[in-house]
Amino acid sequence: KNLSKNTLINIGYSSETNNGNPTKRRFNVGVVGTSSDGKILAWLEGIIYNDNRGSNELRYGLTSGITYILNSKTKLIIESTMIQNLLYQIGIGAKVEVTKNLTLGLEGRLTMYPGSSIDYFYGINITHLFDSPMYETNKEPNLFEDDYEL
Repeated sequence: KNLSKNTLINIGYSSETNNGNPTKRRFNVGVVGTSSDGKILAWLEGIIYNDNRGSNELRYGLTSGITYILNSKTKLIIESTMIQNLLYQIGIGAKVEVTKNLTLGLEGRLTMYPGSSIDYFYGINITHLFDSPMYETNKEPNLFEDDYEL
């Protein structure tokens, strides 16, 4: 739901069942906003869920991030995720448009677990859009329809 031209709120709920009994539930509420010039996109989302099948133990999480559009071909992204008693993760990345249909991305993530255990992840991704004319429209661009994830 758009709250204003530059802000929207999203609310979601999902549930899985096994033999008619709920086994996995998730509820989330988030806010996404852009700067007036459209160069910065920021988000914050809270999550309540149970992931242990057959258990009613709820976990809480929070994710946030910022995307900065450096120029028409380059985006920088910083993202943070915290899940209660499970992990804290911070990621940083960049996406560069190589051609109209090809994007190259680099990312790194640091994940910290209870008990001082730490994992590192580094990745490269390449995205190729095969049928770009299919996605072209004449309508006004909407910043919320683009890919802002790492």
